[in-house]
This record gives sequence, structure tokens and C-alpha cells, in this order.
Amino acid sequence: MACPIGDDERWIDTQAATTRTRHETRGPVFLIDDERAMRESISQWLDLAGLQVKSFADGAEALNGIDAHFNGVVVTDLRMAKIDGMSVLKAVREIDADLPVVMITGHGDVASAVLAMRHGAYDFIEKPFQPERLTSAITRALNTRSLVLKYRALRARVATDAGLEQRLLGDCEAIRKIRSEIINLADVNVDVLLIGETGTGKEVIARCLHDAGPRSDAPFRVIDCSAIPSTHTEMALFGEAGDHERASPFELATGGTLLLDELIHMPTEQQVKLLRVLEEREVQRVGDHRTRPFDVRLISTADDALTNALESGDFRKELYFRLNAIEIRVPPLRERGDDVSLLFDHYTQRAAKAHGRDFRQPNVQDRASLHSHHWPGNVRELRNVAERFVLYDGHPVAQLIANEEVQPEVSTSKRHLADAVNAFEKSLIEQALKQSDGDTTAAAETLGLPRRTLSDKLQRHGINREDFRGEGQV
Repeated sequence: MACPIGDDERWIDTQAATTRTRHETRGPVFLIDDERAMRESISQWLDLAGLQVKSFADGAEALNGIDAHFNGVVVTDLRMAKIDGMSVLKAVREIDADLPVVMITGHGDVASAVLAMRHGAYDFIEKPFQPERLTSAITRALNTRSLVLKYRALRARVATDAGLEQRLLGDCEAIRKIRSEIINLADVNVDVLLIGETGTGKEVIARCLHDAGPRSDAPFRVIDCSAIPSTHTEMALFGEAGDHERASPFELATGGTLLLDELIHMPTEQQVKLLRVLEEREVQRVGDHRTRPFDVRLISTADDALTNALESGDFRKELYFRLNAIEIRVPPLRERGDDVSLLFDHYTQRAAKAHGRDFRQPNVQDRASLHSHHWPGNVRELRNVAERFVLYDGHPVAQLIANEEVQPEVSTSKRHLADAVNAFEKSLIEQALKQSDGDTTAAAETLGLPRRTLSDKLQRHGINREDFRGEGQV
């Protein structure tokens, strides 16, 4: 029979322990006790019992390794010189109120142990105790912790799935598959390459991957490779040292997600440097001798032209294979069947609400026009047609698709108002670009606009973001 562990008998019957059925290995057991002999004897028993144990002489050190995702149990002595068990319990509950803490206490501290139970301790073990008593308490606590984490994961998955249906609309098989892939890949730290035509929603998918995973509270940064002048690519990618010191997007996104959008436009000479940065997970700013580590989840986007670029050598195959650990193909709108009508109704309802107009259903001819159109601009084009359908009441869908310059009959005063609104919009955009030093991503965040929408407005107003370089605040 195993001998009790207590203040005077700090040894175990190892022969008996080795003959017992080992427990299924689960999460770790963090054992905190400032008495070395007690700590070592309990650790030995728990190890022989098949449990993963990590021992600490100080509670502060143990707490550094605990967060809300910790899948184990904390076992702590009540009386300790530095941080006592009650303080450990309080700190653990602040991290996660559902994380089990088992107290070990002497006979004279039973009242304190009962108080600890009232404050959320999972169980307490009184010295001297049979090792089986502690092992049983820990096993039950591990089972409880496992159920809590499984329930949280299930609840998060259900919430994520429901949220994805609102953000990534569609009922075709390809979109359902993408939603499933987002859920499966969200918490996996693997790089993803999204392949699809312009306007298919690749950035929306990238944001869904970010928001559904453990990095959701960290930054989501975008490098629009198609919008970077070739002379500024290196600084835009890797940052700049010296008088105009600027952190790289890899540094700014550390802990979060970095999206390389339309990466096919990246100059070949920068592809080599990017490959090295990704392999070493360190970035060196232009003009700096130091390297800076970063931790990002990388998502990239490209269209089908990437295949030709690989064959011609304009895009390096080594970089391609580095970026597409997982590849997701995003279908064009013309291949999504009834999703065209579903999306059109969604965007017309949203536009009607935004502009204070009545929602009207498309008629049979409108539906036919929607499904016969090729949609070269994909979802972005459909969204624009839906908004014009609301604003230009009475115009058939076919006309709105064929002539994007359709103007409604308006009075002179309304045209003057439109001019004033456009001038005001242009002024706000210029002000945001000035504050962001020409950074369109930051300007879009300031204005509360999708980056693509801002790009369209820049083109419409004839604004060149390069004119605002060096205008931002220091």
C-alpha cells in the first residue's frame, strides 16, 4: 500500500506506484510548493501516475505560464513564504474563473482551506494524505477543465459559423466549403493563399480567418502590393530607418495577421528579400543593420494570372510554395448560381436602409438580367448595381448593368447639393491621407471605409496618395 505524504513522511512506495494503471495523459499539472522535499515527492508520484507535472517553488513563476487557454490544473500549498495559496487562487481566478485550483493544507489550516473553497478552489487535500487522494482530485479537475474548454470551443464554433453566414453570404457549395475551411483553419497558425478574381471577396475571407482565430484581438494589417509604387516597395514592405524611421508592416502586425494583397504585383527583386524574411521570421528595415523578430499569421491573395507569372519566372516559385501552405480558391460570381439573387437582395436592402428608400423586389426581367450577366467585376460590381437599383428607381437592371453612368432626373438645386457633397467628401479624404502620411490603409480605417471603396473614391476624385507622403504627423 502506498504510504501517506505529509510533513514527516515525504516518501512514496515507488514499487506500488509503478504497478498501478497509468492515467490517460491530459493537460499539465502545475504544482506549487516552496518545500523542496515535498515538491519532489509529489512530483514523482504524479509522474508515475501518468500525469504531466511541472513543479514551481514560487507561485509568481507558475502564474506566468497560465492563461485562459490553459488546459491543466493548479495544485498549490496553502502556506508559503512568498506568495501564499490564497494569493495564487485569487490570481488564477482573475485569469480564468473556471480554472481548477486544488489546495494542499496542514491540519491547522482546514478553516482557511474551507474559506478558499468558498472563494472558488476546486478541492483541498489535508496533510498527511494518501497519494491516491490527490491523484483522484487532480483527475476529476482535469476532466472538469476538459469539459469547460470543449464547451467554450463548441460555443465559439457555433458563434463563428453563424457570424460567417452573415459576413460571407451565399449558399452555393463552394461558399459553404470556404466557410467550413475558415472554421477549421482559424486557430491553426498556417499561412494561407487565396486565389480568385478581383472583387470576389478575398479580403473578406482573410478578415474572417483573422477574426475567428486566437489572433482576433491583435492587429490586422494589409499590404496592397498593387498600390505601392515600384520605387517604394522595399520601404513599404520592410520599413525604414534613419530620419524618417518607419516600422515595417510585419512589426506592426506582430501577434496578429498580415495580408499581402495582390502579391503578383510585387517586384521580383523584393520577392527574394521577402522569402528570406518569411523563412527567418526577422525583418531588417531599409538602412538599418539590426533585425527585428515578428510573429504574424500570413495570408496572401492573387488572381489566376499567378499561374502565368510562375511559368514566366516573374513570380518566384520558392516564394509561392512558401506562401501557399494552404490554398483556397474563391469562385467568381458567375459560377455561384442562385447566390447572385441572394446577394443582390442583400445589397439592395442594405442600400435602401442607408439611403432612406423603400425596398423593391426585382421583377422577372430584372432577375433574368442578373443571371445572364457575366459579372467581370464580381461581387463588387453586383453591389454597385444594387445600389444604383435603389437610387435610380424605375430603371431596369439590364440598363443599370449596361450603362454605369445612368443619371437620375434631378433639379438644379440637387445637382448643386451633389457637387457640395462630393467636394466635402474629397476634403475629408485628403485630410485623412495627410494625417496618415499617404497610407491608404490607415486613411480607410480613419474614414470607416473598406480599403477598396477608398481606392475607388481616390480614382473618382483624382486624388494621388503619393502627394501626401511626408505630410503626416511625426
